[in-house]
Amino acid sequence: MRVPEALELLGNFARRSELLALGCNEQLLDLSLYYRKILRVRVGQYASVGTPEAILKALRVGGRLACVSAIAYHAGEDANVEPIHVLVKYGASRLGGSGNEIVHWTRHEVAGTRLVVSVEAAARQVQICRALREHEGKADTALAKKPRATTPD
Repeated sequence: MRVPEALELLGNFARRSELLALGCNEQLLDLSLYYRKILRVRVGQYASVGTPEAILKALRVGGRLACVSAIAYHAGEDANVEPIHVLVKYGASRLGGSGNEIVHWTRHEVAGTRLVVSVEAAARQVQICRALREHEGKADTALAKKPRATTPD
């Protein structure tokens, strides 16, 4: 099986082992990379040519597009607006990316594809994310104010 078709079959993203299990051989995989028929996302992970940049960034972090970035993607807007929001399974290590991503950690299965969470899941994430950012801003404001004495020593 040709590598680009195998990738498409797997949802435009796959690990090397998944491609080999579908019958792609290592030489074809390496040639597909060399001739830019597929993209290397991370070591041993590949995506189809034409995958949106925001999704590639999320995959490089080690997760999938989430929150406001996923909403923008589903709405057909440019989801490649910094910072990218990425959903990562709790306990994941060796996160990639530029460090300018907002990582949403989860221990639960979240609906969607291998590349992006569903619209419903993204909407829930947006509500939580905004609430957290609001409280973070209030905490920063409170810390910036002159401290009050609470009890005499």
